[in-house]
Amino acid sequence: MDTSVQVHAAISGPDAANAVQEFLKSLKHDLNGDAPDGVSRYYRGGFAVAVTAPADDGAWHIVVASAGEDGFDSVEDGADALVGALRSTPGAISLTWHELPATRIYAAPLR
Repeated sequence: MDTSVQVHAAISGPDAANAVQEFLKSLKHDLNGDAPDGVSRYYRGGFAVAVTAPADDGAWHIVVASAGEDGFDSVEDGADALVGALRSTPGAISLTWHELPATRIYAAPLR
């Protein structure tokens, strides 16, 4: 059993799309992941990312998640990568963070 830790970022502003795309370039697209409609999944190193394009609120929604003994460090790495992409993209961008509750996940035993 592991603990999954996650943070949610809402990114808005006229240049938000450029910043989000810059961040996503640094990740690998997870084409095999089981994702709900409208959600794209990515990963890099020890963290995973779920991205939802703007809808009614006009903000991109990104959840950075990880689990295991390095979960906190991996989520921090993912958050740092996102902030770095936002800072390196010119224009008006707004970022709001929310820590999501930690959850228990059950990993299948290795064979």
